[in-house]
Amino acid sequence: MKLIEDLQSYQPYNEQEEYDKAVMLRLLADPSQPNLFTRENEVAHFTASAWLLNKEHTKVLMIYHNLYNSWAWTGGHADGETDLLSVAIKEAQEETGVKDITPVQEEIFSIETLTVDGHVKRGKYVPSHLHLNVTYLLEADEAEVLRIKPDENSGVAWFTLEEALEKCTEPWMIKWVYTKLNNKLVKNHEIYLAGGCFWGVEKYISNIKGVLSTTVGYANGDTDHPTYEQVRYENSGHAETVKVVFDENVLSLEVLLKLFFRIIDPTAVDQQGEDIGHQYRTGIYHTDPADEAVIAKELEKLAIKVAQNEDKPLAIE
Repeated sequence: MKLIEDLQSYQPYNEQEEYDKAVMLRLLADPSQPNLFTRENEVAHFTASAWLLNKEHTKVLMIYHNLYNSWAWTGGHADGETDLLSVAIKEAQEETGVKDITPVQEEIFSIETLTVDGHVKRGKYVPSHLHLNVTYLLEADEAEVLRIKPDENSGVAWFTLEEALEKCTEPWMIKWVYTKLNNKLVKNHEIYLAGGCFWGVEKYISNIKGVLSTTVGYANGDTDHPTYEQVRYENSGHAETVKVVFDENVLSLEVLLKLFFRIIDPTAVDQQGEDIGHQYRTGIYHTDPADEAVIAKELEKLAIKVAQNEDKPLAIE
């Protein structure tokens, strides 16, 4: 079964997913647990949900769920279908009225075991049970017409990722599911920028939208973990540097470098402003080999721009 293969290859995001993955695989291998894909199994059965984003991945489409009295994601029961991606798409279409829904990725995006309290549905009591839920990352056009499904929900609306957490009134879902889904959307990337005194560079960089964190330190020298005294007085070869972690969904490396170039003198050697010394040189240091081409391209553009005003080479290492 493809679902078993997908679950086996899925890399859990946290401890909750580690436990839930083990539970799902154990139940799928247990012959005493039949009908895991239908509601006939009154203890536990599989469901599929979607974190349905707009094309820019800045908003999520949610429904006001009649049963839970809260804004929630889309999703529903497998009802005999083992292709849970198709279930997630079908349920999202039915519950929102949006027709053109496509997967951002066909792999599993998230897994969680959800508790469902006993309730009455269509005049029949449904006992408390577990949903073995598999979540997929989908996207749709924000301009499509929205439509409620009266027997399931009483509202359909786009919210920013932050608003989605605010609109939900289920504390457990906010803490364990929706916050996790939003965090998994963040594509963290890191780069190291040297531009003179690291305190000034850090203050400037930290205010750029999309920057998640900054850390000052020393880079590209001859020793590990140098002290200030070693850098300042013992010629350790390091440059004062800021480690920048940013969200690639919000801020590209190209834009970050362009903004960085605004605050440095790219032709100054071992100096930025009144800070003089080899530790105050400029540099761009990367850990991802794919960044090398991006950096080279942006430096080439910068060199052309500088050449229009002065006959000096770039001094950025």
